[in-house]
Amino acid sequence: TVKIEDNTEDGLGVYREPVEQPNQALHDAKIFYHDAEELILLKILPYREQVWRHLVYNTRNKSVQRIDPLGNSCVMLPENHGIVFPGGYYLLEGALKLFEGEFEGLVLARQPLASPNGEDVLYVFRNPETTETVILAYNLVSREMSTPIRCHGFGNFDDGTMVVFRSDENQEHSKVHPLQ
Repeated sequence: TVKIEDNTEDGLGVYREPVEQPNQALHDAKIFYHDAEELILLKILPYREQVWRHLVYNTRNKSVQRIDPLGNSCVMLPENHGIVFPGGYYLLEGALKLFEGEFEGLVLARQPLASPNGEDVLYVFRNPETTETVILAYNLVSREMSTPIRCHGFGNFDDGTMVVFRSDENQEHSKVHPLQ
């Protein structure tokens, strides 16, 4: 249960979900948090459970979202718009967007890259074991993220052009590789 002050009529807080051991005390769980200005990120492992729960408390609208994918990696969006993580993003206005597909094992690979016009920012997440890379482009004006670009490598140029390399694990070795 996540409570903020004593502001609910039933006393059950602004967010709640069941746990496997209903008689546990608060000190039985492992709890970590990060205060990210208007968002508070919580990482919680209830008593005798194996799966961590990742919650985001939004101080603006006093709501809580469970977003487990942000457990691998998470970074703040520019101008305090919200957070981005492999597979989605959460904005301060309360909008949560999760992309379809597999994003397990991806971690932030480098500092965000700003476009030459300053309107877009690229977030690069990479799986260190498989070298799979996912690039997420966030637009500061529209406050939206474009569809993830999945690849195994990329290069970007000063004019904003990006070259993407994709490989197929079933593909035979060759000297020529298609670039997009």
